[in-house]
Amino acid sequence: FFQQGSTSWSYEWLVSELPTGDYTIKVWAADSDFCIEEPVVEDGCVVETRTITINNDNIPPNLQLSWIGAEDQSTGGIDGDTIRASKETKIFGVARDIGGFVTRVEIEITDLANGLVLNDGPLPVTNLAQDGSWVANWDTSKLIHDSVYSVAVRAYDGDDYSDTITWRMTINNPLDADNIDPVFNETGWVGTWTIFCDEQSTNFDRCGGGVSFDLAEFFEDPDGTGVPGNDLEFYVYDDEATIEDDFYGDFITITPLGVLTYDPMTYMAQTTSSIPDWSLNGVVLYAQDDQESKAYSLKVNFLVRAVSFSVERADSGPITVDDPAEFQGEGLPGSLVIARYADGNAKLNSTRVLADGSWSMQITANQMVGSDGSKDVIFEMDGQVYSFAGETGDATFSLSVSSGDEGGFNMVIVLIVLGVIALLAAGAFFFIEFEEVPDEDDLTSDDTEPEEDPYAWAKAREAAAAPEPTPAPAASQHPGWLWDQASNQWVPDPDYQQPPQQ
Repeated sequence: FFQQGSTSWSYEWLVSELPTGDYTIKVWAADSDFCIEEPVVEDGCVVETRTITINNDNIPPNLQLSWIGAEDQSTGGIDGDTIRASKETKIFGVARDIGGFVTRVEIEITDLANGLVLNDGPLPVTNLAQDGSWVANWDTSKLIHDSVYSVAVRAYDGDDYSDTITWRMTINNPLDADNIDPVFNETGWVGTWTIFCDEQSTNFDRCGGGVSFDLAEFFEDPDGTGVPGNDLEFYVYDDEATIEDDFYGDFITITPLGVLTYDPMTYMAQTTSSIPDWSLNGVVLYAQDDQESKAYSLKVNFLVRAVSFSVERADSGPITVDDPAEFQGEGLPGSLVIARYADGNAKLNSTRVLADGSWSMQITANQMVGSDGSKDVIFEMDGQVYSFAGETGDATFSLSVSSGDEGGFNMVIVLIVLGVIALLAAGAFFFIEFEEVPDEDDLTSDDTEPEEDPYAWAKAREAAAAPEPTPAPAASQHPGWLWDQASNQWVPDPDYQQPPQQ
């Protein structure tokens, strides 16, 4: 067709009635003499060709489901969450249509316990906001407590339906309508726990007891006693939509007070020998009060990592006073790594494996004192001695102390000996008695003083301790009796005469 134009031109092509398909468009310029009907290249006609695709098929609406629960979003949530029963449970979403507009949003509620569709579910939504947002009201006040219902939503634009979005929601409808649901506090919650398991050990404790933490630190019952271990019961959640978590409750143990423990050796190790398969992903836990109201945790992963005892020397060369031998490796966290002499099994040093499975150790020159020449050292952990890859015997590391430092040690020993001699000399000064030699004039002098008795102090003590004889009382006080000094007692007086009575 011909379109009048000059150096610039435009054309509006209405394609709404055309069938869906690819179209080729050719455009060229013509004057009164050339390229009037068909462009001929030989005549100098220049043609621009474009191929476009026209799609007049209807595009279904685009639907989004945002939230199901209370209008203030204090309870409820997304797919898989729990709804607190209410006469005005809200369903929020957005529906848009590219080629037109959405005429309605349809909602269907199904009781998954019996597969029946509820006939008193939300009415279709026909009033959508300009931005496509919509809200429906759902009366959940009479639904069965702890039952699961599917909420299927689809949008219609007059020609086609959108894809159906289906959420599964659990209804929390306790007998006590005033009951307050338990609360989960995510503060301090760990999303991934790493458990190390010794792949070469045969001990039952090869995973170090696994991991353990207290769920009572993250859940509480607002209308309980204040002690989560008494107010709540704790469980592992089993999502019926997946089979991955069907046995999580068997692998994980939870005490009545809420202490969770996952030790792969308790049960998981009996199902498979592959340590990486002992990991548990996406574990959800929940707490339930006496009204069977629940609160769910965030997901937590238990990553099980295989670790084997390894040893390597990080440096080289002989040991000096300032340069010890550096060793490092991997092992089971918390295990004790011991370095020993290969001959005699004498212990040199030890260290603990850190929480990340790594360890390091130094062997100093002081620890090697008394070792002549080169000595072989072995390393052990939990009763297993390290062996090099592909070998069955114990791996030995040859260590020696630098000769220059041996001289330094000898000097230290000499200094110690000199110090001991100095101490002995100082002690002898206080215990050795020196005798003074008198002058010759003093020896010939007549006025020498008598020699002092060295035992005078003992004799003086004995003299002081000897009892003095009791003095005899006056005879007039005891007529007819005499005091006998020999026997130290009174005896009759043979010369005594009784005085005449008056």
